[in-house]
Amino acid sequence: FAEPATLKWNPASFERQISPESVGQSLATKSLFVISDQSDNGKKTREILLASALKEFQSIVPLLELAGDKGANYMPALLKLENEKWVPVNTTSQLYGQMSLIHGLTRLHTLLSLPALENETIEGKRAAEWRKEVRRMLDKVYQTTIKLHIDSKSGSLVSTNGNGKSAPERLGADDAGYALEVLPDMAAT
Repeated sequence: FAEPATLKWNPASFERQISPESVGQSLATKSLFVISDQSDNGKKTREILLASALKEFQSIVPLLELAGDKGANYMPALLKLENEKWVPVNTTSQLYGQMSLIHGLTRLHTLLSLPALENETIEGKRAAEWRKEVRRMLDKVYQTTIKLHIDSKSGSLVSTNGNGKSAPERLGADDAGYALEVLPDMAAT
């Protein structure tokens, strides 16, 4: 806090970088918390967490366009805020980051599919409209991930794509494990 007595935040201390894994993990965490905590306190925080997740979702839509090249849109591995605009720092696509986005979007889609939200209007839109938007983005991120992270020679996923440079023919065990966890959840939504 800049002034603890007033509880005002110090903007100079704000994080000026973002990565796809942080966005994906944040969406997944908020969504999972709302889905799993049906206590009275959980119901009270549901509205705040859901609105926050949807604002975060809206913020990634233009970020996914920043490193696009002839239809291969993805979120770069790292972006930084310069002059109130996000600028790619590292245009490499990382499988972990893309899987994190898929994970977060899948959880958000699952949350918006809850019967309890069926007739609710959230941030000016019906839950069903949000769900369709999230699904479109989920499909886009999935298709782009497949395009950027499948090695055509081996047919295997690869951990890194250098955006136009040859992709390494290797897949880390952690990336493989995460993909095995995330992709079945996505397919089930």
